[in-house]
Amino acid sequence: MDLFNLDHIALHTKAPFHDSSVIIKMCFVLITVGLLIATTAAMYPIFIFALIVVVMLTNKVPVLKILPLLFYPIFFTGLFTLLAGYPLNYSLWLISKSCTIALSLLLLVSTTPIYKIFSVMQKVLPTFFVDALFFTYRSLFIFQQLFTNLFTVLKLKGGFDNRKILKNTKNMGSLVAITFIRALDSAQNMADVMKIRGYSCGNLKQTAKFNTNVWDLYPGGLTLLVIISFLWV
Repeated sequence: MDLFNLDHIALHTKAPFHDSSVIIKMCFVLITVGLLIATTAAMYPIFIFALIVVVMLTNKVPVLKILPLLFYPIFFTGLFTLLAGYPLNYSLWLISKSCTIALSLLLLVSTTPIYKIFSVMQKVLPTFFVDALFFTYRSLFIFQQLFTNLFTVLKLKGGFDNRKILKNTKNMGSLVAITFIRALDSAQNMADVMKIRGYSCGNLKQTAKFNTNVWDLYPGGLTLLVIISFLWV
């Protein structure tokens, strides 16, 4: 699963959660993340994780393709707990919290077009800051595609060998540097193209529409559920 597929799922899937208002979904995710950070209950992150998986399955989100993205929070949280010397039980609990937080954010971006998320953010955050985040997000597409292509070329030319760790480390460092330079150049080209097409600072705000519909009851009900379960446990 990559960023292209997430955008495609958010734009072209027809399901109740996709059709609900952006601001209601964002409130649900923000409240969920806040409660996950605040909770001290062992089972609460597991319950919320299972709930989000059920929401994804019932709204045509390919869970099996999205779950591998949780490798990143698992790896970095595990590394943090290892270096901090936390007990195993506490480490697993922290990993479950980070994975559930990440999954809730993945639910949002896989059911909501990214430009709508940024347009809502621009209502409460400085315009320049949100525009910078938007261009950073778009640059991730460029960086990912360039890195994938260059890594494929590197493997075909024998520059990556599982038996030669030092050689791999050196080549991967060069690969990241080259990719970063090319991504900067491509990002500048993208910015120039968007400017020619009429984009200017603050344009995202024009796409923000806060119309409500019957499907808002879905994330609204889920919000009540996560709050009640937080108070219950």
